[in-house]
Amino acid sequence: MAVVGKLIKKSISYRKKALKIEQDAVKQQYKTFRKLIKKAEATEFGKQFLFSQILTAKYDIGLFQNLVPVYSYEKINLEWWRKMRYGLADVCWPGSIKYFALSSGTSDASSKYIPVSKQMLKSIRKTSMRQIYSMANYDLSEETFEKQILMIGGSASLTEKDEKYFGDMSGISVAHAMPNWFSSQYFKPGYEIASIPEWNDRVEAIVQNAKDWDISIVCGIPNWVQMIFEKIVERYNVKTIHDIWPHLEIYVHGGIFFDPYKQTFKSLLGKEIIYAETYMASEGYFGFTEYEHADGIQLIFNNGIFYEFIPFDEKYFDEQGNVLKGAPVFTIADVEPDVEYAILISNNSGAWRYLLGDVIKFVNVHEHTIKIIGRTKHYLSVCDEHLSIDNMTTAFQNTCEELNMHVNEFTVMPMEDKQHFAHKWYIGSSVLSSPEIFAKRLDKHLNKVNDDYKAARNSILGMPKVEFIPTQLFYEWLSSMGKEGNQFKIPRVLKGDSLESWIRFLENAVIEVKK
Repeated sequence: MAVVGKLIKKSISYRKKALKIEQDAVKQQYKTFRKLIKKAEATEFGKQFLFSQILTAKYDIGLFQNLVPVYSYEKINLEWWRKMRYGLADVCWPGSIKYFALSSGTSDASSKYIPVSKQMLKSIRKTSMRQIYSMANYDLSEETFEKQILMIGGSASLTEKDEKYFGDMSGISVAHAMPNWFSSQYFKPGYEIASIPEWNDRVEAIVQNAKDWDISIVCGIPNWVQMIFEKIVERYNVKTIHDIWPHLEIYVHGGIFFDPYKQTFKSLLGKEIIYAETYMASEGYFGFTEYEHADGIQLIFNNGIFYEFIPFDEKYFDEQGNVLKGAPVFTIADVEPDVEYAILISNNSGAWRYLLGDVIKFVNVHEHTIKIIGRTKHYLSVCDEHLSIDNMTTAFQNTCEELNMHVNEFTVMPMEDKQHFAHKWYIGSSVLSSPEIFAKRLDKHLNKVNDDYKAARNSILGMPKVEFIPTQLFYEWLSSMGKEGNQFKIPRVLKGDSLESWIRFLENAVIEVKK
C-alpha cells in the first residue's frame, strides 16, 4: 500500500500545482522564456542572435521573434545541430550534448538526430511523474497502482560513437529519465528486454514473458500495441488480453490518432478500460490528459519548453508545409479556439523557434487543452481542397461505422484521373467490401467535414479511388525501409520519397503474389 499512499499524496499536491499552472499559463511561459534566454546567452547561437539584447530589453518576446528565424529540422540541423554531434560545446545550449534521439516520424526515410540535454531528461522525468500522479484522478481501483506498467517503445539499447549516444527517445528516457524506484519495481518489460535491438526479437520476448507479469497499465503507439496484444492472445490461446492480465485498467496512447483502432482494441479486451492520451516527441514531453474523460490534452507550461503558434492555412504555409515569410506568430496569451495552429518550440536542449511539424487546435483556451489534428506536411491540397488528417480520419471513421467495418490502417495519395485530380485511398482490410460503395460513402462524409473539398469536387476534383489491401502490407512496407518498431507510424498522406517507395513496394508485392 506504500505506493498507493505515495500516489495519493503526490496527486493532491499535483492537483494544486496543475490548477495554478492553468491559471498562470501566460506567466509560466514567460518565466520559461526568460530562463531559456538567460541560460543560452553565452552560446554560439545566443551570441549570433543577440540574446544579450533580449535580456537588456527585459526579455522582449517580440524582439526574440524578430531576431531569430523559424527553423525547420533541415535548417537547424545543417546550421547548428550537426556541430553538436561533432562534439562542439556551447553551440545551441550550454555544454556538450551527450545524447541524440533518432526520429524519422512518418515522412522521410532518413533519420533525424534530435539533441537531448541533461536538462531535457530532467524535464521529461518530471512530466512523466506528473502523469503517473495524475492517474489518481482517474476512476481506478487502488490495486492498479500495486501492479505493473508495460511500456512498449523503441529499444533502450543505444549506439555509442565518439562519446555520443544515439537511439530511440523512449530508450533514452527508460535508461536515464525514469526514477529508480519506479523502473526497478514496476516497469515492464524491464531494461534487459527493452534493450534488445531488433524489434521482432523484442516483441517475441514480451510475448514469451507476458504470462508472468501482472499488468494494470499499458503505454505505447496503438498499431504496435495492438499487434502485441494479438500475438499474446494467439500464443496463449485465450479470448482476450484480460485472460492474461485481468487487472489491466488503462491504456495510455500517443503518436497517432487512436480512434481508428478503438474497435479492434475493444475486440481484444475482456472488459472496458480507460483510455488516456500523452503528447511526447523526441523534442520534449508536451502534455497529457489529466483526468478521465478529459476534453483534450493539457499542455505543460513550466517544464523547459516555450511555445509559439502559427495559424495553419494556405496563406502562411506552402504545399510542402514550410512557413511563408510574414506569417503571424502567437504566444499562449493570444490563441483562439477552433483555429488550426502549427507549433514552434524553443526548449532546454537547443531547439529555437523549431517547427515541430504538428498541427493542433485548442479545445479549451482557458484550460489550454488541445487536440492534435495532423502534421504540417501531411495534408492533401492538389486543387485547393485543403484536407487535413483530422478531416480524413473523421470521414474515414464515419464511413467505416456506416458500413459496419473495423479498419485500422489507411493511407492516401494524390493522383490524376483523366481530366480530373483525385485521391487514391489504400485501406487495410480483410473484409470483402465494394470499393465503389466505400468511395461513395467516403466522398459523402468528406463533403460534410470540409467545404473546400466540396467546392473542389464540384469542379476539378474527381471521386476518390479506393483499393483494399491486407493490413499486414502496411507493416511490411515499413519493415522494408528499416522502419519497423514502436516509434514508426503509417503516414496518412503519401508524398515525395514515401510515395515512390510505397508504389515500388506494392508493385513488388503484386509480383510476389503472382509467383
